[in-house]
Amino acid sequence: MPKKRVNWEEVKEKVREALRFFESQGVRPTLRTLFYWLVSKEIIPNTRNYYTQLSSHFVEWRKQGEFRWDAIADQARRTLGYLSDEKNCNVESYERTLENAIEELSIDELLERYIPSVPYFYVEKWHEQPIVPEIWVEKEALAETLYNWTRGLGVKIRVNKGYSSWTFLWENINELQKVLEKHEKVVILYCGDYDPSGTDMDRFLKEALEFFGIDPNRVVFKRLAVTEEQIQKFKLPPKPEDSETIEKLARDPRSKKFFGREDFFALPIEKRIEIIRKSKKFVVELDALVAYVPDKFRELLRETIKSYWDEEIYQKHKEEVERAQERARRLRERALRRAKEKLKQLLA
Repeated sequence: MPKKRVNWEEVKEKVREALRFFESQGVRPTLRTLFYWLVSKEIIPNTRNYYTQLSSHFVEWRKQGEFRWDAIADQARRTLGYLSDEKNCNVESYERTLENAIEELSIDELLERYIPSVPYFYVEKWHEQPIVPEIWVEKEALAETLYNWTRGLGVKIRVNKGYSSWTFLWENINELQKVLEKHEKVVILYCGDYDPSGTDMDRFLKEALEFFGIDPNRVVFKRLAVTEEQIQKFKLPPKPEDSETIEKLARDPRSKKFFGREDFFALPIEKRIEIIRKSKKFVVELDALVAYVPDKFRELLRETIKSYWDEEIYQKHKEEVERAQERARRLRERALRRAKEKLKQLLA
């Protein structure tokens, strides 16, 4: 990374370029995703200080009208309820509607409205599929991107925010039980940061499933991102290194397994921090994968989902639906003819 001072006017133009790129990939980036993209292009250093500066500059640029306020995704800040301040007593509009209805009145029109229309028959993508996947994503701000990428594939996306509350697990495991009534297996495709907690998620979920009486062989956990292999392959940067992050890792009870040291917590904290610094095995955020290789991540996500889908099962049901649709169309045509004959008899 060059030592020269960052020119924020140049950074602003690169941000503009980045936003165009992400839009072409169907991504509404988080600020951190944008940050990692700039790091990947060696435009700014991968430090917390520069992340903070980018945040401040981006606020100012939006205030100046350089970028839309919704250019990036933010962590959800929910608003509940709504302002009730409307009134509707437009009787004149209703009168015009009645006049138009009388002018357009005809026997054929009456029958078209009276005879029920042909229902829309359909089969959904995962009907009677033995295995169904769903996505669990750690970060709510990235859920929209994953939804855009998987549009049309009919999968559920759940935001678990790392170690989920037991209330979240209870609610979602109840839903999983309903899914298992119709399908043989559910595969949870997990997308989250690469850190001690994330790599421990498999164990945590299995224990929760067993506690609630779910057969662990029927609910399978698969870490899709971020993985150690992806970090090496795509040269993903760590979360900006700082004393606070490293000290947090040194105190995380899951770091023993993460750093492969059974004696990790028998060591003084200074020694643990030294091990972390030497290992270069820091937290790598999901935002980095979205920033560096959005096309490859999207392809991985879609292809993994498709790998569980049996097209032959789907086509069998689709053909059945098409036959039912055609039969319903013919039934309605016959009903219209009979109704018209009956109406003529009543008016005679």
